[in-house]
Amino acid sequence: MHISEQSPASRNKASFLSPAKQRNEIWRIVAVLVLGFVVLQLITAVIFVVAGQFMSSDEFLKMTTELKFTTPKMVITVLTTFGGWIVAIIIMLFLFHRRSVFTLLGGNAKSFLRNFVLGILAVIVFFVGSGLLEPSDLLPEANLSYDIWLSWLPIAIPLILMQVSAEELVFRGYIQQQLAVRFDHFAVWMILPSLVFALGHYQPATFGSNAWLVVVQTFLIGVLAADMTMRTGNLGAAIGVHFANNFMGMCIVATKGYMSGLSLYVSPIDLGNVEQMRPLLMSQVGFTAFIVLIYFLAAQRWYRY
Repeated sequence: MHISEQSPASRNKASFLSPAKQRNEIWRIVAVLVLGFVVLQLITAVIFVVAGQFMSSDEFLKMTTELKFTTPKMVITVLTTFGGWIVAIIIMLFLFHRRSVFTLLGGNAKSFLRNFVLGILAVIVFFVGSGLLEPSDLLPEANLSYDIWLSWLPIAIPLILMQVSAEELVFRGYIQQQLAVRFDHFAVWMILPSLVFALGHYQPATFGSNAWLVVVQTFLIGVLAADMTMRTGNLGAAIGVHFANNFMGMCIVATKGYMSGLSLYVSPIDLGNVEQMRPLLMSQVGFTAFIVLIYFLAAQRWYRY
């Protein structure tokens, strides 16, 4: 079939994968991920050492041992470490693939920005819908005062954007591209990276027995982002969805006791209360699954590969 006869989604997919067709041996992928991880660890260590100079010893100890990030400086520190992801992928892409990090983004700037905005709008609708499902007695509690919250916002927004961009560049950009050009089956390029991405969020020390619910929800979001990336031919929608989701969860209403250092409000249920958190997490997972199902049904109907 000539490319002119392909569907728009198929053309987008072909365009997105095109930069990965050269130097796509498996050993290169392994080398990039292993050496990139080493570079990331070195950069992260430096960032934590520098951050420690601006914290009290108690705050630094709490950040590095409890890993709950309940103050602005803690959250800013952990977000900054994602700059290491971007530095690592830039270096590894050049060394092993001789290509630019921009080839991971896909598409033209106009298409990318349009999809980015649409991704943000979709998440806003999602949060409004999921909020309507929550019991009326679970209203958010105040966390930061408005003046403190606003003072951190100009720093938080670009750092959250950097964090989600770093994750999307690695999982939906690099790993997905490299796997898809070698194994053109969704179980490999969609399911596998999404599973790895989700397992990276498995934190039983933080979420207790609810940790697997977080993994399931993250996996569903990863699958959604992977498919949107292929159909649209760029990371715009995936980054937009990821950014809006993390901004809402870090800066608007965070979970009490976890990543709440920059949030205006926190959930009324503490993260440590496993039994009370479970129904809330289960409803979120169920609603996420419903949204993903509706997306796939609509995409297969109107925007097939």
